[in-house]
Amino acid sequence: MQGYHAACDVWSLGVLVYTMLFGQTPFAIKPNESSEVVLSRIESGRLDLINNNWNKISDSAK
Repeated sequence: MQGYHAACDVWSLGVLVYTMLFGQTPFAIKPNESSEVVLSRIESGRLDLINNNWNKISDSAK
């Protein structure tokens, strides 16, 4: 069994907070994307950070 560190918890928390703020995960960009595409994006660390959703988030949430 592979050991995990606090970095995994911090990463997971970041994904949860992003999902709560935006109502979507940072990895699934299109509703009908296959799980393979999403998993590939997660493994490579490619996020959808260039969108207009940041303008909708309050300053206190940022």
